[in-house]
Amino acid sequence: MAIRTPPIYTAGKWEVRLPFLVDSEAIYTCKAIKSFDDLKFQGIDPWIQLYEPMGITREVFEQDERNMASILTLMSDTQSTVYVPDTYVVSFPDVTKIPYIHTVLSISLGALSETVVLESITQDIEDLVLAKLGIDSVVKIHKSGTATEWLDQVQHKVAESNRMAQLSNNRTDRSRVLELEAQVQSLTETNQILQEIIDSNGLLE
Repeated sequence: MAIRTPPIYTAGKWEVRLPFLVDSEAIYTCKAIKSFDDLKFQGIDPWIQLYEPMGITREVFEQDERNMASILTLMSDTQSTVYVPDTYVVSFPDVTKIPYIHTVLSISLGALSETVVLESITQDIEDLVLAKLGIDSVVKIHKSGTATEWLDQVQHKVAESNRMAQLSNNRTDRSRVLELEAQVQSLTETNQILQEIIDSNGLLE
């Protein structure tokens, strides 16, 4: 049987021969490649612990041993780990290709009053993702079907007061950028007024 040994950490979709099985739609990463001698040094008998339990004949095992086959450790975030000889690999992921995985960026805001308007911040987040990652994203607002807390008017005012205080006290990169943009705008307007005064009075003539 042909030996197909992938580079270590090869990730993607795999195809293997029976009796070994992988999920054809799952992403597996080759986390280890061990020779039979490596396994024996670790106290693992590849015949007893891998080949025989899978119903593979002793003759096939000895052929793989003579051909210096290796045992691959294939790990997945969604499936169980699979140990498979490289002689049972039909195909492994093309390492020249880059896997693309649908990715969701989630932000928990905790319990918020339904009076809080989120449309502005969703636009800000979309703009930030575009500026940082070059991706036109769509921010969706998700809420649970029922209220997680019920606050009376006093508690609501305290919560809103605390939230607004955080707005005025925060010193994030974005808040500093907004502050600097406001300063630039103010200086630009001042410069324009001064230029108009100079021009109208011929002060540079």
